[in-house]
Amino acid sequence: MAGLALAALAVVGAMVWLMGTFAASQRRALPTLTPQQTTRLAPPPPNLQADPYADLDRERAEAAARLSGYGYRDEARTRARIPIGRAMDLTVGRSLEPAEPAAR
Repeated sequence: MAGLALAALAVVGAMVWLMGTFAASQRRALPTLTPQQTTRLAPPPPNLQADPYADLDRERAEAAARLSGYGYRDEARTRARIPIGRAMDLTVGRSLEPAEPAAR
């Protein structure tokens, strides 16, 4: 039993030594790194909002103006937008299902 354990230990030790030797030879075969590759990079500072509450208020005001006013949705001025209240007035009482074609 001791001989088997000693043989297993010798095989494991030899494998560890061979793997270390192989890894070292692989590292030596790699080209050396350039100074540009080894320089330490410092990330840029974060772009923080100076006044996030003012930005939020401005976004909400712009959204409210878009939702409550008239205007065009595209540059060609082929599609218009209307206020939500007016759109609701136009659609109240109408079916949202498309009209069926007339029977022949």
